[in-house]
Parts: sequence; structure tokens; C-alpha cells
Amino acid sequence: MFEPPRFGLSSNEPVPGRVFWTLGDGPTQEDLRVSRRWLEAELKAQVLLSDEILASASYFYESRLTQDLVMGPARGLVRDGELRLFVGSDLQNFEHHASEKAKKSPLEMLEYGQPAMLARLSRQLDRLTEPMFRRAVDISGAIIELWLADLVDNRPGTLGGIACEIDGVAEGTTATLLAQIAAERKGDFVWPFVLPRLQGSGFPRHRLGEVKHRLNQLYARASAEAVDAFIDLADPVSSDSKVTHASAQDPFLLLKTLRALGLLTDFLNLSVDQVRDLKRTQGWTAFRPLYVALVEAAVSLSGDVTIALPLLQHAHNSGLTRDEFTTALARVLHDELDGWTLERCATMSEKFLTLTDVFGDNPIALLEHSLREDLPIMTGRRVASTPLAFIVHGHDAALRLDLKNYIQNTLGWQEPVVLAEKRSGGRTIIEKFEENAEKADYAFILLSPDDLTKDSEARARQNVIFELGFFVGYFGRKSGQVLVLRKGDVRLPGDLDGVIYIDVSAGIAAAGEEIRRELNVS
Repeated sequence: MFEPPRFGLSSNEPVPGRVFWTLGDGPTQEDLRVSRRWLEAELKAQVLLSDEILASASYFYESRLTQDLVMGPARGLVRDGELRLFVGSDLQNFEHHASEKAKKSPLEMLEYGQPAMLARLSRQLDRLTEPMFRRAVDISGAIIELWLADLVDNRPGTLGGIACEIDGVAEGTTATLLAQIAAERKGDFVWPFVLPRLQGSGFPRHRLGEVKHRLNQLYARASAEAVDAFIDLADPVSSDSKVTHASAQDPFLLLKTLRALGLLTDFLNLSVDQVRDLKRTQGWTAFRPLYVALVEAAVSLSGDVTIALPLLQHAHNSGLTRDEFTTALARVLHDELDGWTLERCATMSEKFLTLTDVFGDNPIALLEHSLREDLPIMTGRRVASTPLAFIVHGHDAALRLDLKNYIQNTLGWQEPVVLAEKRSGGRTIIEKFEENAEKADYAFILLSPDDLTKDSEARARQNVIFELGFFVGYFGRKSGQVLVLRKGDVRLPGDLDGVIYIDVSAGIAAAGEEIRRELNVS
């Protein structure tokens, strides 16, 4: 088996294996119309390609997609330090980070204008990950430097190119306007700050999207340089983007490669934790250096890394001889590469065959075996990576036990918190409740008819109603993290509209499909 190519790095070059997770950014997700499925697929591909993934802590506050992913499928990555969120070295914790951001740009960044929401999200992050990745950085200042440098670049897609197209000349009024916006920096230099300046200056509305896209790219570049990382996002909206040496870290190219091999569906069906297990299999260990070598070959050929892969797979499955394979691959290369003679393509085909050793220990077949046979029999489950639920209950012990079993054995989550089962350790009841409640990711409230009013109306215990109110305030009324399970004709609090109520009168299992739908789990 061959070794992957090694590259000498100077002190200011990115550390191999560390990437900056661009797609976690809310504005970038909006710009590229990223779906939850696409975001999770990109992150899973990046897990395979990276040793460490870094992202700005701001992403968690700005994007619901990122929040759901970090607190759900990717929580194991965060807890184990494979996905780390970075803040300035002068900040104490995530809550401090959020409050400082709110102070900087209270008008331009409305997503930082809700202190209660910020505090709740920050507590979740502070529980989930420690230590944070700290670096003394001024990302906004770095973006402005890149912004000003981009104004003197007149190529299409750059700020200078956009300004030149609008004015018809270089260094016209539009370029002057864009330079003035940078000079007027106030708070964070992000799109909600830039947009009002452009709109108030008569900037063409149909060109706003191009400036926003470019600003997002500059933000990613500045952030990646600040933490010595590769940028994960090459150009996923372009099918013909040029392959470079850094493409070995591009998750979209890997997804494209898996599609060419017919393995993409198998890969997408894996959980994030299973992808982490895949990194340890023989299949990925064998395939990774082949993939890196293919990228290097594509760079020298100015071609597509996926060209030869289906043919490699066909060669293995169809029993082609070495001569038949090299002849077939030469024809493929000749069709794809302009200006290459058939003889030159045949020579490249011979070199490629020596590189891949497809007729020996085929790395593609090994990867396929790992995806379809090794992973299903690996235990791979990490208890700490599954959500933690808090069960609020009354006197119905059978219903409480039924729910606990459902959460552990059906959902596959870690053992939920039942306060009565936790030792007090000298704490008061409210101290014991607060300490355990703040560790939870979801709250299941069991409303059972335990008490009767003077009018013989059934209602839940008052401690249940109190704890329901606590979790609604803690998680947010529309967070989807508070599920109220109602049994029988029990009176519901009238001031909690928006909280999800599920009827479990027929048992937890009977309501299981609705519970899973509200939790957004399969």
C-alpha cells in the first residue's frame, strides 16, 4: 500500500487535518440555500477528511440549523473535541462571548438582541464543550483588510470586478462607496452592518446578492487564517471548480467521489457517530491515501478526480486484465483531456494503475465492505453523544417508567434524569433540581390527573406545573425541546400556548410516532 504525499509547511501555513467549518455560518447557509440534510452531509464528509474542525462560536447563536446539528447528531463531535468553537482569548465563556457581540452591534445584528435566548444557548454550549479554542483575533479587522485588497482586484466575482461592472470603469463611485463602508466600521463587519449602507447609497438591488456572497467568502477566509486552518467550502455551487492541492480537504469533492462510486446513499445513511467509526475501519484507511493521490493526479491533469473511479470499480468487479484496464482508462482520459494524445494517456494510465494497485488489495472494494458490512456490526454507540432528557412527573409511576424505557430503549438516548432517583448530597430540592435541569437537552413533562380541585376538576401536581414553567423559560416556548405528554382529561395551563402537547392516554408506545416527529428523529 502506498503512502499519501507529504507536503512541507512553513510556520504560517495551515496545519494539515484542521479545517474551518464555513457552512456552519448562518449567512452562508442562507446565501447558498443550505438544507439540514446538506449541512449534515457536508459535516460528515468533513469528519472523514479532518482531525479537527473549528468554527466560530457565533455560528451557534446565529443559525438554528447549526444549533440543531451541534446539540443533536454532532454533539459527540463537540464533546470529544473533534468539532471546537473558538472565541477571543480575552473572553471567559460562551455567554460572555454572546454578550460582548451584542454590545458591539446591537442595531445591525438583531439576532444578538434577545439576552434570555443568548443566556440559554450559552449555558448549553458551556455544558457541552470545554475547553474552547481560544485565539487573540480581530476577525472583523482581518475582513476589512481583505475587503480593501479585493477592491483593487477587477476579476469577475471580486468586489473590484463587481464595482467595475456597475460603473463601467475601475476605481469609480461604487469602489469609493465600498471603501467608505470599510472605513466606517462600527462593531462587527458583517452583512447586517454592510447592507444598510449599500441600500442608503443607491446601490443596485440586483447586485446586493453578489456582494453578500463575497463578504461571506472573505469572512470564511479571514477566520480560517486566524486559526491556521483550511477552508472547508471551496465552491459547492460550481460543478466545474478547479481541483487544487487543498481539494483533498474539500467535503463536496468527497461526496461527489462517493456518488461516482455508487456509495453515496450508504454514506448518507450513516449517523455522525458511525462516520467517526468509519475513520477507524480498514476500508477508509486503505481508501484515504488513494483519494489523496487521485486529487494530486487531478491537479496535474487539470481534470476531475472522479473520472477513473467507476472504471476502477468496474475493473475489480468485472475481472478485467491489466492490459484491458489500462487501455480502457487511456480512452477515458483521452476523451476528457483536451490536447492529450492517446499515447500520452496510455502512459498516464500505466502510472495510475501502478499507483492504485487495483488488482491487488483494492481500496475501493475495502471501503465498500466497511460501509456495508463492517459498520453494521460495530457497536459504535457513544452514550455521551446522545441527548439527555429530563422527566418531570407526578404520581403515575407506571407512566414514568414507560417513558423512561421508551427514551432509553426506543430512542436510544442516554438514561434520562428522574429527580427522585438522584441523590441529594446535602442539597435542597430546588438546588438539586436546578443542577440536574441545567444538564438536560430536552424536557418531557408528564401531565397526569393526580390532584382534584374543589370542583372535582383533574389537574397535575403543582410541582409539575412549576417545573414545566421553568423549562419553558429555560429552553424557550417554541424551541421544540419541551414536550408535554398529557394523560386523560387533565387541565392544561392556559398561558403556555405554543408548547407541544401529546396525548399519551393510550400509552407512550401508542404516541411514539408523534413523539419522534416532534423530536425530528427517525
